[in-house]
Amino acid sequence: MVAKSDRLLALVVIARDEAASIAACLQSAAAVVETMIVLDTGSRDATVAIAEGCGAQVHHFAWCDDVAAARNAALASPTRAGT
Repeated sequence: MVAKSDRLLALVVIARDEAASIAACLQSAAAVVETMIVLDTGSRDATVAIAEGCGAQVHHFAWCDDVAAARNAALASPTRAGT
């Protein structure tokens, strides 16, 4: 297994009200990524708490009916652990 400090891959997920599936999504990638980022676009369920519990950094983005804007915000998020 590759040491976490040697991994260069980040997982970035844009999510809203995904409490039923966010843990499985994050857990499936945790062994191969250095960091996990969830860009939450206004969840009203437990998505944020579950993502944080799985070790993801959670950033918030006010949904504006523009997927490209959300994607750009997600990509602008720090992608290295500790940054």
